[in-house]
Amino acid sequence: FAQESFDMYSERFDENCTDLAIKAMTYNQDLAPALTLALFAEDKFNSSKWLNKAIDLSIWQGKMKYAVELNIKGYRKYKDIKYENYLLDKTTIDNGYNILGEIYRKKVEQGDYSFIDKVAEYFDYTAQTSQGEEYFLKLLKNHKNREILKQAISFSYKNNSYKEGLKLYYKYKSQYGIDKNLQKSSINKLIALKKFHEAYILTQELETKEKHDKKLIVLMKKLKIEDKFHIYRKLMDLGWIYKDYKYVYKLLWKLEALDELKEDGYSKLITLDQELNRGKRLAYLYQKIWDKTHKTNYLMALLYEYMDKKDYKKFELTRNKLSLKNRKILEKDINYYILLANYYAQTSKIKKASKAFATALKLDPYNSTTHQAYIWFLIDNRFNKLLKKELLLLRKNPKLQKLVGFPSVVGALQFQKTDLALKWLMPLLKSSDSLEYQVVYADILQLQDREEGASRVRLKLFRRLNQMIKKSPKLLEDKAFARVYLRLVVMFIPPEKKNLYFKKFKHLFKQKDFMDMKIGWKSYIQSEDQVKYLASKYHMNLPWLRLYIAMSRGNTQAKQELLKDYKDILAFRDRVTATKEIGDRAGAYSLAFQGMEDNQRDVDLYKIY
Repeated sequence: FAQESFDMYSERFDENCTDLAIKAMTYNQDLAPALTLALFAEDKFNSSKWLNKAIDLSIWQGKMKYAVELNIKGYRKYKDIKYENYLLDKTTIDNGYNILGEIYRKKVEQGDYSFIDKVAEYFDYTAQTSQGEEYFLKLLKNHKNREILKQAISFSYKNNSYKEGLKLYYKYKSQYGIDKNLQKSSINKLIALKKFHEAYILTQELETKEKHDKKLIVLMKKLKIEDKFHIYRKLMDLGWIYKDYKYVYKLLWKLEALDELKEDGYSKLITLDQELNRGKRLAYLYQKIWDKTHKTNYLMALLYEYMDKKDYKKFELTRNKLSLKNRKILEKDINYYILLANYYAQTSKIKKASKAFATALKLDPYNSTTHQAYIWFLIDNRFNKLLKKELLLLRKNPKLQKLVGFPSVVGALQFQKTDLALKWLMPLLKSSDSLEYQVVYADILQLQDREEGASRVRLKLFRRLNQMIKKSPKLLEDKAFARVYLRLVVMFIPPEKKNLYFKKFKHLFKQKDFMDMKIGWKSYIQSEDQVKYLASKYHMNLPWLRLYIAMSRGNTQAKQELLKDYKDILAFRDRVTATKEIGDRAGAYSLAFQGMEDNQRDVDLYKIY
């Protein structure tokens, strides 16, 4: 009765009525609707009382993540200490670093210096080294505290601000005396800066004269390159600091040949091989680090490397060599099934790829990475029924859709659902000025018959691409960049110069891909004869192109076949017009109406309707 009353008269529920309804539902163990009602009450009456009820109901249902989210809301909205205590007690840096970082910083700024180490842990965990340095230096101006000064020194060193860090350490030493760990770090930084005399003085302060003499001898030996393993490592550290990466790369390979490299060294060598050697030895390095550590992330990297290089024999060989234990570990990893699905898709084993995705989705139905890869797979293979099902799932689950992001936008566009695509794209546009987002935004505006807006976005994008080319001419050799650039060339470069641009980029593409773009150019300028000639000469069999030619020739039979086989991927306007032309006025009417539901701004569809 309480549920039915709320459904019918929610606007008339006062606080007493709401309280009774929640109690009734709770006593009846209807906790989910009780939670919904508590959230409604918190929003309506703006009181922490209702938020507290919602938190209790979340915990009783085992929704611990949601309980944390509600406590975060309470902490920020009502400023009550109990929400803060809950978050400090129930969350860790692994699952709540953002809110914990916020609380820790506030505590320190209010004078509770017991949280200084926690703030440092937060900046280390989030790899915000420069922000950590900036924060502690700023804090130091208003808080004269020993631990704050220590962290300011530590983060200055981590951020390679050696001079600033040393200046602060000398200040620390004059006020509080020698700190053993900081003094050792300072000695290394002075050596890195080649301030050997100062390093000598600090070493004297740390050790007795006898120990110091021994250390000085070791240091001089290192500088004369007498102890090869130690000196390689010291030179490697200095080379990394001075950004002499080619030299470090050579040293790392020397250590690798002597079997003296550990995991960290292999990680550095992998990074440098990508930058300096075009990744030619990555497979070897991933194999070595996998053999040494048996960490699955390196095995995955090795398999991806074989897949990227299309070395499918080694891919299969590596999989077949795996022990039963390693196989079982991998089979619990969603990323492994995504990798398998991509591998099967590349090798045209589409059924196996589908099964791999099905397994990944079964392991975790709400993993956004899986859904992203799955949508691209469905789009590439034109599995329109499954894609529709996936889009429906995302419409019902806005949180998951938000995590999936851009692939869902492209998926919606496959069915010309421009209203939905735009709704999902707008948050992405606010958070990033990514080129691909801008390209799709312009496409949506054009599909909605908002030509002026589409043209404005594309012109701005074209100018931006030209500025990028000026700064980095190598972009002209990037295939993905060239594809976007040529689309804009078609729209903004004078007709007599367009061909020069197409010739310039021709070598980047396979003939089929290049002719696809060229036909797009000719159809854009409505050069029907050229479109027909190129389509015939290069045997282009694209549905939109075949419909374009069939409509220009008045070929009723061809139009009927295309509308039957490719109705979901052809543009609404073309489908409606072609359906009308083959005499199916009722079908055209129905299509136009359907199109308007998903594309409310498309003026052309309204005119046709």
